[in-house]
Amino acid sequence: MTGETAIHLEAPFHNPDLSDEERNISVQFNVDFKAPASVAGQQIMIRDTVDSKRTVYQYIPAQRRAKLAPELAFDTPNPVSAGAVTFDDTDIFFGSMERYSWKLIGKKEILLPYNNYDYQFEEDSDKVHTPNFINPDYVRWELHRVWVVEAELLPGKRHLYHRRVFYIDEDMTSQAMSDQYDQSGALLRHGLALTFKLYDSDFTFAGVFVHYDYSANIYVSTGYLGGNPVKLDGRKNSEREWTASALEGRGVR
Repeated sequence: MTGETAIHLEAPFHNPDLSDEERNISVQFNVDFKAPASVAGQQIMIRDTVDSKRTVYQYIPAQRRAKLAPELAFDTPNPVSAGAVTFDDTDIFFGSMERYSWKLIGKKEILLPYNNYDYQFEEDSDKVHTPNFINPDYVRWELHRVWVVEAELLPGKRHLYHRRVFYIDEDMTSQAMSDQYDQSGALLRHGLALTFKLYDSDFTFAGVFVHYDYSANIYVSTGYLGGNPVKLDGRKNSEREWTASALEGRGVR
């Protein structure tokens, strides 16, 4: 295990009971880093609007204050992933769209990891994570229709990935797969989401994301439950809890 986090996430845009102003926030979440020791105690709070504007605050215990961290919308390495994932690789893609031009390629049918209960509820991590890839005996695949979207780096902009291709399943809460290409056009990384159904919430949950780095010959799996259950509790933070001062109050000193 390279890292551990505790995450509180809300998606106001999808809540019809909220006002139009409240639903202008597409997603907001707080990440509390538990491991490795080098980042333990740090926290990140991110709020994204429906027009892709992002506000990021980062709390660092040694500084005892929360500061704006706009670089966490792009290719800063995620500290819990051993360098195999950028911050905007989170959930396949969870970053600012501003450095790319975007094009809808069309739709196609591909095999996706679906209903992966064997993987998620296996308590022995060594059984599902082999040295070079996740154990295929624990991954279930289905043929699904996806929308293919291509992102190409804009002239004058900087990012580790020059081109990205995303495969978007209409029934998921995130992208299903992605291919990331470097400046020479070579395939650098590949990401995929492993889903399973939360029947008590009528919700297809994509909580595990696997990223392969072909240049370093490593992979990282985030969100593995190790047999623990998932429950959507519906808890909603008040507006004052989504502020820099609230982040400082929750931080380790």
